[in-house]
Amino acid sequence: VYDAEGNDVTEAHTALADEAKAHAAANQKSYLDDLSTKITRLFEDASEITAIETPLFNTVVSAVSFKSGGADYYGFCSRSVGYSQMDVYFILDANGAIAKIDAKAFFFDEEYFHVDDTVNLPDYKNGFVGQTEVGDNAMIAGATMTSNAVKQATADAFETFKTVKGGAQ
Repeated sequence: VYDAEGNDVTEAHTALADEAKAHAAANQKSYLDDLSTKITRLFEDASEITAIETPLFNTVVSAVSFKSGGADYYGFCSRSVGYSQMDVYFILDANGAIAKIDAKAFFFDEEYFHVDDTVNLPDYKNGFVGQTEVGDNAMIAGATMTSNAVKQATADAFETFKTVKGGAQ
């Protein structure tokens, strides 16, 4: 709980904080099922899918760890805004490099923004593989709304990975 000047006043308003937490818990949609479903589609042998608490306030709404092919991976679902809500899924290896990326939709209002005709989507997604920080490929000329969403989602996935993997709170 913060006052109008931005001071943390949670201790002075514990009842309000508790009420807000209870309301959020009762009304917040869980994105763990969506992320788990995406992982099982991307990795046929995915196992030991385990939810991870995401202690940061950013666009990452769910996180999991899992195993595939004997290796450890981390999955993140980010819901950034790219004209409308954009669900972007990141799979990072144990070192924090992108192993796979996918989205429900990379481009919005394709009838008005014809960038989808100029971007080879499989090549675009594969361009993220191996990255450990936000790269230039997060920006797509002509798709500003989408680009900003992908760039923010990518940055937040890396930030969340570093926090979860490092155990920082």
